[in-house]
Amino acid sequence: MKVKFRVYSISGCARNVTDDGAFTKSTTQLAASWTPSADPESGIAEYQYSVGTTIGGTEIRGYTSVSLATATTITGLSLVDKTTYYINVRAKNEAGLFSEASSNGIKVDTSGPVGVNALTVERSYGSYISNPFAVLTTSLTDPDGIGVDTNSCSYTVDGVIWSAATWNSAGSNCKITGLTCTDGQSLAIKMRVSDLLGTP
Repeated sequence: MKVKFRVYSISGCARNVTDDGAFTKSTTQLAASWTPSADPESGIAEYQYSVGTTIGGTEIRGYTSVSLATATTITGLSLVDKTTYYINVRAKNEAGLFSEASSNGIKVDTSGPVGVNALTVERSYGSYISNPFAVLTTSLTDPDGIGVDTNSCSYTVDGVIWSAATWNSAGSNCKITGLTCTDGQSLAIKMRVSDLLGTP
């Protein structure tokens, strides 16, 4: 009697794993989706994901089944600022064989642009300010490479109500113009700006 052995393999591995982009400001969750796998001989039994600091790694979350779903939101994480994480997905067929793929990495960024805490005043003469005057930040940059949201410049004089300020392209900073004050008045002006993730 002759016995025939069939070797199972997965065609079209769990590929094109897509995360939320190059950056995220969340330290507790990540999301991913992926292209379905196909196995005409034995069928796909399940998909599993892991989260690691390396491609294929499981340092943050070990491989976890999501049944036959091709997308997931991973919650309950403790992610570290300035660290890049990879979401890894593997498809398992009914014969117990796996195929694997990984996202291209997503970096956690919880800090906004730098420079906004340093304000200067235009039309300031010694200890005196001449009306109308302007207040502006120093040059703003985003060291993480996300970029400054130039539409997010705003200011407050009472710490409660925020009003729109203007992005000054020439100085790469936020600026308020046309401000006035009465003799002896003291103004406490605060300004803020966010990066393109919305982190101030």
